[in-house]
Amino acid sequence: NLNYQDYAGVGMIVGAESGNSSAARILIRFDIKDIPADSQIVSAFLSLYPSNAIGYPFTIYQVTNADWVENSATWNKYDGVNSWSVLGGDFDSNPIDTKTPVSGTWFDFNVTDIIKGYVNGSYNPQTGFLIKASSGWYSQVWHSEYTTQTLRPKLTITYLSDNSIPNANAGTDQNVGKE
Repeated sequence: NLNYQDYAGVGMIVGAESGNSSAARILIRFDIKDIPADSQIVSAFLSLYPSNAIGYPFTIYQVTNADWVENSATWNKYDGVNSWSVLGGDFDSNPIDTKTPVSGTWFDFNVTDIIKGYVNGSYNPQTGFLIKASSGWYSQVWHSEYTTQTLRPKLTITYLSDNSIPNANAGTDQNVGKE
C-alpha cells in the first residue's frame, strides 16, 4: 500500500509482487484542456519508455475515479485517505490497448477513442489511465520527473479544429460550363 512514483530511481513500476500479477500499477493523466472542444481528434498515442521491461504485456485502461491524487494514490487509497471501490484502482474493465514493451524502446498505446471522449465531454479528462501487466515480474518505465526529459511519458494528439481546417474560397459562382 505504497506510492512508488519513483521506485528506487528507476521509474514507475508495473507488474508482480510475490506472484500477484496486479500488485503494481501505473496511474497517469495529462492536461488536455487547451484542445478546443470542437476539435476533430485524428489520433492519440500515450508513449512510455521502459528502463527495464521483462517482456510481459502491459494493458491500458481508463480510470473511472477522477479524484485520485498523483503523489498520494496507493493500492488501497486514491488520495491517501479515501479508499478505491476496488483495491488497485477503479477502472473500466474494457482494455483500451495492449503492448509488450522492450527495454530501451518507446512503445505506444493507441488512446484515440478515449481522448475523443475527453475532448467532446463524453468522459471526464481528469480520470486518466491505469496500466497493469498481464503477468510476470516488475517492469519499470520512466516517469514525468525523470531527469532526461526526452524519455518522460508523452501524449501525442493529432487533431483538427475549425481554425486549422483549410477553408477554400473559390469566389462567386461563375456558372462554369453553362451557356
